[in-house]
Amino acid sequence: MNHWAASYVGLPWVNGGQGPQAFDCWGLVRHVERQHFGIELPIISVEAADLRAVMAAFDGHAERAHWRLVDFPRDGDAVLLGRGRKKHAVHCGVVVAGSVLHALQGAGVICQSIREIRRQWGRFEFYRYCA
Repeated sequence: MNHWAASYVGLPWVNGGQGPQAFDCWGLVRHVERQHFGIELPIISVEAADLRAVMAAFDGHAERAHWRLVDFPRDGDAVLLGRGRKKHAVHCGVVVAGSVLHALQGAGVICQSIREIRRQWGRFEFYRYCA
C-alpha cells in the first residue's frame, strides 16, 4: 500500500492507546480523523477494552449529531463492527483508500479490504461526518 495509512500498519494495539506509537480502535479512529480529515472526536476513556462503553459515551456527546449512517463508504468514514448476535458494535475503524484501517487487539493496526471486513464481521455500519 503506497498511502499515508501504511505508516500506521503494524503499530501495536494498546488498551487506551491514543497514538502516535500505539492505539486501541477508538484511539486510532480519533487520531486518523483528526490528523488526516480535520475531524475532532472526543477523548473517551474506559477502564477496559469495551467499545460498547465508548459508543454509549459518544452517543450522549454533542459531536454525535454530526455523524450519519451511509450505505456506500468513502475515505474518512467511520465503520462500526460487530460479531454474532450482538446488537452493539464491539470494534471500530476508519475507511481509507477503499479499505478499513483498524487497531485490533492481538494484531495491532491492520488494513483490510471492505470485502474482507464484510466477510469477517457479521455487523458493519458506515458513518460519515456531516458538518
